[in-house]
Amino acid sequence: MYTKDQYEYALDRIEKLLPLMESEKISSEEEQELSIMSEVVASYEEEHYPLDKLTLGELISYALTEQGKTQADLARELGISPSRVSAFVNNKSEPSLTVAGRICRFLGISAELVLGC
Repeated sequence: MYTKDQYEYALDRIEKLLPLMESEKISSEEEQELSIMSEVVASYEEEHYPLDKLTLGELISYALTEQGKTQADLARELGISPSRVSAFVNNKSEPSLTVAGRICRFLGISAELVLGC
């Protein structure tokens, strides 16, 4: 269990670390910290703000919207066709584990959250 202060600290650190990840200027230590902070946030939110389980498509769609990104942005980042991303978002197919990991990194989503869909 984490406190609200720990949760808010983790959110602050994530906000500072994500731009480094997006610009690919993140060190391995910072990447590890980002992973840990993501786990803190996920754990706190799961305990304090339980949600109905989302499908993978809903999760991707929500994350894209929250970050002001499009399916086309995700397709470009992954090097795949927009129709494949659309299939993921519409729950018509699932990405491979490798692609799922890349989606997580691009959208700043914890892998545990994606694997739980």
